[in-house]
Amino acid sequence: MEYPFYLEQKFFDVGRLETRTLTAQEAEALNYEDGYKAHGEGYTLYVDGYNSLDAIQNYLDEWEATKRAYAEQ
Repeated sequence: MEYPFYLEQKFFDVGRLETRTLTAQEAEALNYEDGYKAHGEGYTLYVDGYNSLDAIQNYLDEWEATKRAYAEQ
């Protein structure tokens, strides 16, 4: 696997987001790779690779801050 950690993100059509952090081994067992995209019933799934858990947390923190900023407008 290209990265030691992967972030699975399910963006639901109703505006909800579910995330799950996976190890490279877990991602490989699910046949995920960096840039993976799929559609499920009512959601779009994205998987991105990261070099560290801190990098995943930073991405999620930025995503949440952006979400809050748009909600305040």
